[in-house]
Amino acid sequence: MTMNTYEIAIRYSQEVVDTAARHFIKRFVGKEAIADLIFLAIVIALWTAGILQGWLAWVLVGGGIALIGLIVLVALRYIRLARSKYQTMTDPTVTWRLTHETLSTESSLGHVQVPWETITKVWQFDEVWLLFFGGQGYSTLPTKAISSEIKAFIEERVVQQGGKVT
Repeated sequence: MTMNTYEIAIRYSQEVVDTAARHFIKRFVGKEAIADLIFLAIVIALWTAGILQGWLAWVLVGGGIALIGLIVLVALRYIRLARSKYQTMTDPTVTWRLTHETLSTESSLGHVQVPWETITKVWQFDEVWLLFFGGQGYSTLPTKAISSEIKAFIEERVVQQGGKVT
């Protein structure tokens, strides 16, 4: 077993932060939004066919529209929060340090070091990877800035510790 250590400094941009937030929203909220749209389409079809009538039809249509509106509002708020966090950085450079035991990041916002088993999943996209820690918190790793060797190392460490890579 090799004991590789990698360190790379990555300069983040607003574009990277926005891209990560959009990918998160599409994957996390996408299925729920599609289900809500299908529900709304079925209700409207039943309503226009005369099968659903009266107050129940209005409640179901209104509820479907409200759910879709809520999803849009949550998505917009999430993007705004991601942008706000990026804008508080006095220096947009993040230093990533990867060892056999831990992953750490250091930026003007602070320093975080976690064991690999803390990373529950990695969502891979062309421009960024999202590394999740427990719930829905994640770190954004721009992929254009890292070598294929580092990518393979991350995948290997996450999978070996029980995480999922998709």
